[in-house]
Amino acid sequence: MRPRRADDYVTETLDWDYSPTADIEAKKYIYTIFRQIQPEQEQYDAFMRWLGYNITGHVSEQIVKFNLGDGFKGKSLVYEILQDVAPIYVLKLNRRTFNKNYEKRSHKSLIQLLDEPVRIAFVEELD
Repeated sequence: MRPRRADDYVTETLDWDYSPTADIEAKKYIYTIFRQIQPEQEQYDAFMRWLGYNITGHVSEQIVKFNLGDGFKGKSLVYEILQDVAPIYVLKLNRRTFNKNYEKRSHKSLIQLLDEPVRIAFVEELD
C-alpha cells in the first residue's frame, strides 16, 4: 500500500496498520467464530460477501442483514468484533429506536447517522 495523499480525500483512519503478514492463527480464530455463527455454507458465503462489501466502502448496492434466532448464538458477537476493530464504521443503535411508540424517534444515534455516516448500524435485541 502506498502512503495516503490529499487527493485520496481520506477524512478518517483506523488506529492500526494493515499488514499482509498478520497473525495467521488470529485470522483462523476469527474465521472459526464466523463459521460457528454461520455454519451453513450458503449463509456463511452470504455473510462473507456482506462483510466484504461493508469493508470496501462502495455504495453501488443496498444490502441489509438480519440475524434472527434465540439468544446466545453469537448474533451480536459479529457486531461487537466489528465495533472493536473498526469503530468508525459501526454504530450500535438504541434498542427502542424503531419501536412504534418510542417517544424519542429522533434519537441521538439516528441524527448522528446524518452527520457521521457509518457502514454498519445495528440494533441488539429489539423490544
